[in-house]
Amino acid sequence: MKKLSVVMIILLFLPSATAFSFEEAKTEVIQKLEAQVNFVENAELNYAIYIRSLEIIAVTRSGIPNEKLIQNYAEWLKSLQEDDGSFPPIITFDVSGVPSCDAYYYAERPKGFEGFPSCLYGFSFKKCPEYSYITTCSRAASTALILYALLDAGEPRNSPVIKKGVQYLLKTMKNGTYWTYVYTVSSSKVGVSSCKEAEKVWGFKEKPSLVATAYAVALLHRLGYNVSKSLQWLNSNLKPENLINKDYLTYLLENETPKWEYSFPFYQLGFPSVHFYHREPFESLVVPLVLIKEERLEINQSAVRFMASILNKTRISFAGDYTLYISTDLFWNSKENYSLSVLFKGTNLSQITENGTFYYLLSRSLKFKALEKNFTISGSLNFTVPEEVSWEPEVNVFLFKRLTNRSYMRVDCAEVEKCGRGCYNFKLYPHYDWWSDSIRPSATALLWYYLAGETRAIDEFLRNYSSLKCESELAEDYQNRGCSEDYALLLLLMDVRSGSFKGYGKPRIKLVGGIFVFVVPVLLVVLYLTKEMSCRR
Repeated sequence: MKKLSVVMIILLFLPSATAFSFEEAKTEVIQKLEAQVNFVENAELNYAIYIRSLEIIAVTRSGIPNEKLIQNYAEWLKSLQEDDGSFPPIITFDVSGVPSCDAYYYAERPKGFEGFPSCLYGFSFKKCPEYSYITTCSRAASTALILYALLDAGEPRNSPVIKKGVQYLLKTMKNGTYWTYVYTVSSSKVGVSSCKEAEKVWGFKEKPSLVATAYAVALLHRLGYNVSKSLQWLNSNLKPENLINKDYLTYLLENETPKWEYSFPFYQLGFPSVHFYHREPFESLVVPLVLIKEERLEINQSAVRFMASILNKTRISFAGDYTLYISTDLFWNSKENYSLSVLFKGTNLSQITENGTFYYLLSRSLKFKALEKNFTISGSLNFTVPEEVSWEPEVNVFLFKRLTNRSYMRVDCAEVEKCGRGCYNFKLYPHYDWWSDSIRPSATALLWYYLAGETRAIDEFLRNYSSLKCESELAEDYQNRGCSEDYALLLLLMDVRSGSFKGYGKPRIKLVGGIFVFVVPVLLVVLYLTKEMSCRR
């Protein structure tokens, strides 16, 4: 029995036949990136610059050769360099130094978003006398990111494009320490401002940028510069209030009392958000921080642990407390009858049936606890509609997950079908186990996990990511962005987890690692059995 146990222990080291293949997965993702080329070409320039740079880094570090893609994107990026060595700015989503005011959330479909699903009506904008929301832009961030990507693409360190870009960065560094962004304001009155307008109109409003400084630190350290002072500044400013908008921090932390009473602040389906213009600083910071980590520089671990703890809280693991929210606005002046029936499966509730009357607004909140990962909810809502009313209101059905005692996060919309006059059926079946049912938000969160040294969730995600959409499909701006960012971040996650990121530039011997892992245990088993047979003789 003892001998058999030894053999079984050795066999445990044999690779599984269903083991995840990084090489196959990376090849598939790169093919998806190639199919997305036209979408990025139609995107805004600041977004296209960010995506093309990210794609170059992710593809070159993957270990899967694709010279055509890399060189085409590299040549396009080089063509954008200006006389001073800089490149057009990218959006950084910094909040440090941005003027702030008390915010509140309101339900409104802004112009251009009329086609959004009903459960995406809420748009959270800062409401001040002068502006609705702020866009932060940085040439230093784009210049450092592009130069890093060009080096990966094979651009010589002493080439004119690299030397000019570095000189721009050294010239624009403030106090020998950090780099900056400029911000612009947008509102219903002035419209949406661009980075170009930010530089032209608001260029005097420079503020310290964590994102720009992080990219510059990664690049300059790679080129042999002493970045200790800049890295110290960066680490000292990686504080909660600089990583997440303070209005969200109120709800993510238990130790603050909200200044307004609206209990459901997160209109977006999950946190990180699926909407580009409502991203948080930690989402823009994670890529340059990964680059810094791969440069073997120290990152503020208390900040990393803080972000990991927040993301642990907002991960949609479907274990815990939820609220099903059902509502409809009648907009006519009479009391109506209604009947509601909801069937729960895999929760602590089974079936809820109720009848009653309501005036003007019907709003029902049903709290429950999920007992199974794949729980389902289905139901029907019926209410009377006066004969003189020729239209019917819209019914909203969505799911919230509790984050703290005072806050919930919207995580899913129901499928709602009309079944007659004043009759609606709905169905809700959560089917993902991450931060969203799209790739980018989850890949972003998992890169923070990587910084924290937590790899178990990453491995699980990489085995199951194919069931997720790309975020622009969920946010309904696919024609403007496509799926390139999702796939580039997914590939970057594969690179750092597989070790190919660190192995960039080293001779690559295909399959040697896999063969070694397979052959050594087999040889050990064979030698053991041979020895046992010899002893018996």
